[in-house]
Amino acid sequence: MVTRVGANTPIYCLSEGATLPTWVTSDRARRKALKADERLNRRVELLQGLEFDGGVSRRVKYSSDGSMLVVTGEYPPACKVYDLSQLGMKYERRLRAPCVDVWPLAPDLGKMVFLLDDRTLDFHAPYGTHHSLRVPSAGRRLLYDAERCGLMVASGQRPVAHRLDLDAGRFDRDLELESPSSCCHMPSSGVPLAAFGCEDGACRFVDLRCAATASTLNVGHDVTAVAFDGDGLRVACGTADAYVNVYDLRSSKPQLRKIHQNDLPVVDIRWHASSAESRKQLILSSDARTIKAWDARTGAIECNVEPSSPMTHLAVAPAGDGDDSGLLLCAGEQSRVMAYYVPTLGRAPRWCAFLDSLTEELEEADRQVYDDYRFVSKTELEDLGGASFVGTPQLRAHMHGYFMDARLYKRLRAAAAPYAYEDYK
Repeated sequence: MVTRVGANTPIYCLSEGATLPTWVTSDRARRKALKADERLNRRVELLQGLEFDGGVSRRVKYSSDGSMLVVTGEYPPACKVYDLSQLGMKYERRLRAPCVDVWPLAPDLGKMVFLLDDRTLDFHAPYGTHHSLRVPSAGRRLLYDAERCGLMVASGQRPVAHRLDLDAGRFDRDLELESPSSCCHMPSSGVPLAAFGCEDGACRFVDLRCAATASTLNVGHDVTAVAFDGDGLRVACGTADAYVNVYDLRSSKPQLRKIHQNDLPVVDIRWHASSAESRKQLILSSDARTIKAWDARTGAIECNVEPSSPMTHLAVAPAGDGDDSGLLLCAGEQSRVMAYYVPTLGRAPRWCAFLDSLTEELEEADRQVYDDYRFVSKTELEDLGGASFVGTPQLRAHMHGYFMDARLYKRLRAAAAPYAYEDYK
């Protein structure tokens, strides 16, 4: 069921509501359950089987062309691949250990590599597991350099990043980082540069042509998330003390500093390429409780999304025309993959374009319900002299105030400010 969870900015939750029991497998039992429960008829199933029964989801990633989706989770450890054009799951595979990270190596997700928590790299082909090998130390994140066919594993135990040459099939000399790293990112513009966020409060930039550290940026605290913008000229670094700093690569001083109010480590950062209608430069930064969308130039908040469960990973769906959409998928500590649609961030992806018309109908229904009512806060109600109406059918409690009949509001307003001539011009 699509429910609006945003007060000022429309934010629609697509992953709440009733679901069919797991034991309902036949078509006959399914039709009977839908007939008996009206809530099931009203639900919106974004993708078939987008959940891990009795477990949790860990990572969510799209293919390079945005036509496929891979989700990893537990328990037991597994990965699910979805064909977005068919709105359903293509296949599911079990993994030998919980997945730490996944990286698609082909546009159709026929080739993928999984980093498992038992220090294993699992390479998958269309027919299943192709090859497995051990990593010298436990890794935290994967990074793939397509131009040089090199896979990098950010180590969480040693101050290095392990390099694997997929063309030659052997390990290369490790990248020296001086501290264990927890995140890494490469610009999409083709710049031969990689950023590694380290535990000593530094973000180290590595020149991939010579596999050496090119520069070190002192962020000040344990760097837990890092992301380049589309041009590769600016970088955003999230820290464990809930700050996000935006830097120009030509300066060591932050252009902008944003704080998350939850005092939780920043989990993910995304530079959002908005639709052609708005052309806003937005950054989506998230911790376990909140996703903040804010302007990369001024820091002004666009909207806040509060997931229903602690979040571990954020993925933004491509709109299909080179821009990002307003559909957010969040992996977290619940069986369902949390899905939110924010129209102000962008239009719906092509494979679920029905979300635009569906949310427009909901907006029209909301306007019809509240056209004859006026929202007033508690302070405004006291100023109008209407505190005596609290607890009566004349007021409907909502959020931090009340809905009041528009005609009653006009009468109270006229009595409280009889000489406010400017309001009647």
